[in-house]
Order: sequence, then structure tokens, then C-alpha cells
Amino acid sequence: MQHELMDSMRPWVILADAGLTALERTAWEIRRSVERVVDAASSDASELRDIGRRTKRLFIAAGTLGRIAGSYRLHRTRAAFSTKASAARALERLHQKNALRARALCEDLGGAMLKVGQLLSARPDLLPHAYVEQLAHLQDAAPTEPVESLRALIESDLEGTLDELFHSFDEKPIAAASIGQVHRARARVEGVPEGVDVAVKVKRPGIAERVSDDLLLLGHFLDSLAAELPPTDLDTIRAEIAEAVSSELDYVLERESMERHRDFFRDDPRVVVPTSLPSHCGEHVLTASFEESVKITDALDAAPSEERARLLGNLLDLYVRLVIDAGFFQADPHPGNLRVADDGAIVLLDFGCSQDVRPERRAAYLRVLRAAIVRDEAGMKQALVELGFRTQSGSPDTIALMADSLLQEVRQAFTGDEPKWRTKDELVAEAKRAMKLASDDPVVSVPGDFVMLARVFGTLGGLYLTHKPEGIASYLAPTLAHLLSAPVAA
Repeated sequence: MQHELMDSMRPWVILADAGLTALERTAWEIRRSVERVVDAASSDASELRDIGRRTKRLFIAAGTLGRIAGSYRLHRTRAAFSTKASAARALERLHQKNALRARALCEDLGGAMLKVGQLLSARPDLLPHAYVEQLAHLQDAAPTEPVESLRALIESDLEGTLDELFHSFDEKPIAAASIGQVHRARARVEGVPEGVDVAVKVKRPGIAERVSDDLLLLGHFLDSLAAELPPTDLDTIRAEIAEAVSSELDYVLERESMERHRDFFRDDPRVVVPTSLPSHCGEHVLTASFEESVKITDALDAAPSEERARLLGNLLDLYVRLVIDAGFFQADPHPGNLRVADDGAIVLLDFGCSQDVRPERRAAYLRVLRAAIVRDEAGMKQALVELGFRTQSGSPDTIALMADSLLQEVRQAFTGDEPKWRTKDELVAEAKRAMKLASDDPVVSVPGDFVMLARVFGTLGGLYLTHKPEGIASYLAPTLAHLLSAPVAA
């Protein structure tokens, strides 16, 4: 009777153990850094302080992951001596306790760890409710920096005092994310006596060093997890994630990406992208128009059925057109960055993590979607091979079956039928089936641009599977017509 319950525990123990192993490997690297400093008789106090900071962060992470891993192992032992109902209740309480621990860890460490928590919070279709509930607090309400610690950075970057730059500047941030935090302000603009209502995003002090540490830790984590997974292209996955997270540190690049998205949606009333204010932007500060809105998850929870279908239909259409037509897309769609205005328009925020898709790649992805819609199995396999997916045997069967499963509900909606939404148990069964397929014929090569695409459409899929919008087929009809007629040159 306890077999299913113990199976459900296994992923959590594996993840926590992999995290501990990654921490141990990173700690040894830091220790070697200390030894180099000591051997060189270095008098650089800043380097020693940096090593101390890194060691403290690892100590915090190790303590938390150790408690999480230990608690799940102990529960597995206790479950063998309990009734199934009693063990299930105990597991739910344990999820609640460990979800609080995971949230606190993300808040304490910040950086890329906070980003991971934000992404996981958008997957209620996969994670226990307790984790989603706690990690949702990280979407736009992460720990904040006091404004005084940011004042010098803002004034230096924008070459003026706060009073010279702004009529008003709210000290309490309206949102706090992994890389920066956002303050509402009234910017002084020449020719506009009353000023302009803006959102000012300021980079966290020392964030570059923290991100560097976390990416090192991420690499070790993936290596530690590899033994529990079928062979796959972890090098590509690691490199793409590292590049995406590192790019978020570049506010100049982010402003350019924001303007590209705004230009693309300029004539589409369904989508709102803020307008940057160049006079108030710099290397560490990004200022843009303030857009009144609520998180998309809050809007979906409060909306009637038809409105949920409209919002989710528009959201999928938005991303399909970005990938297929524009050739670039915002690649960080957690609910803090996807919002809804009073008139129902989708407000797209935070363009630090964006990705380009070359024309020939767009053409191949379009062929995959078209083949999935009309159930052209041979065409799908050919397009997947063209994209660069490779299995150990060379056969595309494993990848095609996985792609077909991922697109199941979307294909049903595109063909005019109301989707049969899968339950969480069915998704778990699908995941086990995918793992077996990948074990029998591992995917050894994954195209780099697919990593961020999978991140985006996995998150969107989570929203669909959670809210199960009724009547979605009619709202996806324009997207279907566009996919079947879009001329994308290779």
C-alpha cells in the first residue's frame, strides 16, 4: 500500500541529494581559492571578504537542503509503519514545512536561486500546492534592498541627484526580483511640467558576483543529477541557462529588447509593452512607463470561464507570433512578468531574458507545429531532425513521441475540439513514460534555442493545465489560421 507513496517521495530526495552534492563540490572549489590566497600571502582584504561571503551562502544552502533531504528520507521510513492515509497526511504537512524552507532559502540567497524559485512557482501542474503557494511570494515580492543602498548607484548611473531626476520616488519597491527591484516614481522630463509616471528598475548591489556563484552551483547540480536521469545534452542546457541568466545583468540590452517587443506589438491592442525613458536609463538603472495591472494568475483566478479562455488564447497567440513572426521572445514568463490591465490587455514585463530565433529555425519550428496539428508523423520527425535533436540510436521516434505528448491539448483545441485536460496523476504517468523512452533511446543532442522555448511553453502549459479554460478552441482559431498560412522563409 505504501509503494505509490514512497515512489512520490523519490524525486524530492533525489533533488535534495543532488543539491547537497553540488554544494559540496562548490565548497571544495572555494576552499581551493582560500588556499591559493593563503599560499600567495595575499593582503587583498576584499578577496578574503568575498570568499567569506561565498562560504556563508553555501553554508545557508547546505543547511536547508540537508534538512529537506533528511526529512523526506525519515518520512519514507516512517511511512512503512503507518497507514496509507496517515502517511499521506504526514507527507502533506512535510511538503508545507519544506516549502517554507525552500522559500526562505531563495529569499536568503537571492540571485539565480531566486530565479529558480520564481520559475517553479509557475508550475502548479507539477509541484505540490504547498510549494506553489509559498514560491508564488517570490514572483514580485522578493527581499528588498533599502533605497539608501541604491541612491548612490542611481545618482552615479544617471548623473544627477534623486531630486533632480524625479519629482517623487517611492522608497518602498512595488516589485523585487532576482536581479533588481522596481520603484514607482514621477520622473522629471523636459517639456512635461507634471512629470511622467514611471517604474524604475535598479540592479541589486553585488548581484553579478552572486549570479556567478549560483551558476557554478547550477553546473555542479546538473552534474550531480545526471546519474539519476537518462543520458541527455546537459552541456547545452547548462550553457543556455547560464547565458540567459547572465544576460539579465545587462540593462542596456534589456532596454533594447523592450523596445523591440514594443515595436512589434505597437498596433495590437491585446498586448501592452512599457515604453522606456532613455534619459533615465543607464548601466544599472532601467526606467519605463508605469502600467497599471495585476498578475495574470490573479486575473485568471477571478475571471469567469470565457474570460479565462480569452486571456489564455491571447497569451498563446502572443508567444506564437513572437517566435514565428518576430524571431525573438521574452523568455521569462513567470506570473510576475505576465500581467493583465483593466481593459483585459496582457501586459508583458521584464525583457532581461530574451532570445532571438533565426529565420531557418523559425521555419523548422513552424513545420513541427503544423505537422503536430495535422498528425503528420513523418513531417514532424523530419523537422525535429532539422532542428538538431538527436537520439543515441539516430531514430527521431523518442523525440517525436515526446513532442506529440506535449502538444496534446493544443492539437485538440486547434482542431476545434474542447481539450481533454490531463490530471496531475496523468501528467506523472506521462512523465514516467517519457523517462522510459529516454532511457531506452536517450536524447543526446538538444538545440540551444529549444532550452528557453521549452521554459516558456512549459510555463504556459502549466497555466493551461491549471485553469483548464472552457471554450478555448474558438479563441485559438486565429492562431491556427496563422500557423497554417504564415510564410516563414528558411
